[in-house]
Amino acid sequence: MTERLTTRDGRTLAYHRSGSGPTLVCHPGGPGFSSLYLADLAGLGDELELVLVDPRGTGGSDPASDYPIADYASDL
Repeated sequence: MTERLTTRDGRTLAYHRSGSGPTLVCHPGGPGFSSLYLADLAGLGDELELVLVDPRGTGGSDPASDYPIADYASDL
């Protein structure tokens, strides 16, 4: 199921939760890579709750005109 959050600068980011256990937040890098590239991280979802982020401009997240590293860090 896709969930959404609003960043400090007002963008909407999508993310997906799967698995159970301690939480691991996963950012696929980018630009251009959505959480779909991560899948279940080779089975880590069997032991961890994965929170898979769609970075700015990918998947269900708002579009982006640029991709500063500081924005990626702030989103997490």
